[in-house]
Amino acid sequence: MLKNIAVYLCLLACAFLFNIFYFEWFSWILFLILICVPILSILISLPFMIKAAVNGVVIESNGVVNINSVFKVKLKSNANKFLFFPLIKIKLSTYSNPYNKNKNFRLSYCGNLGSGKPEVKLNFKKNDLTRHSASIRISKKYCRVYDFLGLFFIPVKSSVNADCLVLPREIRPKLLPDKNIMKIKTYKKGMTSSNDIYDIRKYRSGDEVKNIHWKLSAKYNDLYIKEPLLPVYYTTAVKPVYNDNPDANDDITARLIYVSNYCIKRHLSCCAVQSDGSIFRIHNQKTLFEYLRGLFENTPVENSQASDADISYYLIMQHGEEVQEI
Repeated sequence: MLKNIAVYLCLLACAFLFNIFYFEWFSWILFLILICVPILSILISLPFMIKAAVNGVVIESNGVVNINSVFKVKLKSNANKFLFFPLIKIKLSTYSNPYNKNKNFRLSYCGNLGSGKPEVKLNFKKNDLTRHSASIRISKKYCRVYDFLGLFFIPVKSSVNADCLVLPREIRPKLLPDKNIMKIKTYKKGMTSSNDIYDIRKYRSGDEVKNIHWKLSAKYNDLYIKEPLLPVYYTTAVKPVYNDNPDANDDITARLIYVSNYCIKRHLSCCAVQSDGSIFRIHNQKTLFEYLRGLFENTPVENSQASDADISYYLIMQHGEEVQEI
């Protein structure tokens, strides 16, 4: 904005000096045109500016991007309403963990949003954000809509939902977790059970009638209870061993993602060790991303870990090394 104002004032000063030293009718016309141009710009732009400022925009990201890819954010209009921007400028602040890097980026767009064009992707000019595995938190500095000349602006109501994970493509490790130690170890008593495995005992006062084993009770002429049993699994806890080398850490993360997806697809009981040493159970892709974000930001995530489970540690280290501790 300041640059545009400075350029306009320079042009206006040049036209004024030209009018003084070369006094002709067209010099006055040129001077008047330069005076009227910003007035016309604001008069034409103002309805679009007000509508855009009142309705607002939403700034989002893909949530997960690959290393060395172009980082993009999506610009959407609220409630998919049609908006026209003579010029919109956005300044975003990014904070990258675990490397604690803070950078500001400026984005601009000219055109329409809404019906027929639900979103616009804006590219970040620098690719530093996606150089290594990281959790990126994004906040807004300002969001403004300008007139056609970029001389006047109105703040735009906007919301930012653009936090993102930068992850490497998964790599198959040389050693995969042993599936034989990730199966059912034993059973424990529980209130309900999704399978047909029960323990049988004699009826005691307070037992629920629905748990009575009627056939066995009739056979022995005494009341017997079906007590549900829940499986207790052996659990493999994936433990990434990070160091100060970002490239080596990217390789460790790539193998960690492969092992987690390997367990998820085969419905194996899989957990991972958090930064504070606690165990985080990984059920699906969503919980995997939650774990990685907490790992990068050094903020352990609350997650229920099955009790009575024997834990075997699967270490992922640099130089392509994996170790299974039983």
